[in-house]
Amino acid sequence: MCSRLSQELRVALYFFHTETADSLADEDGVELPSCIAACEMAIKVAGELMRDGASTFWATRPWKVTVTDGKGLILLEIEICGYAAPAFPH
Repeated sequence: MCSRLSQELRVALYFFHTETADSLADEDGVELPSCIAACEMAIKVAGELMRDGASTFWATRPWKVTVTDGKGLILLEIEICGYAAPAFPH
């Protein structure tokens, strides 16, 4: 997907907005050379959310990383969901 987007939607500044128990809008953005680099950064951001918020993940709605350009156009989204099976001990 990103290889197609890298040719069509190349922009210099990417914004990585996150939704966990709280929503956080990226006000500064990150300059990256391509959409492929933005895909890689989105995965890193999602991984950091999971690592740093493991204790609150199960008690909140699905988490999301949304990548936009400088005009607010959504380029990528990663949604992270987890569900406890009925057999999970409470």
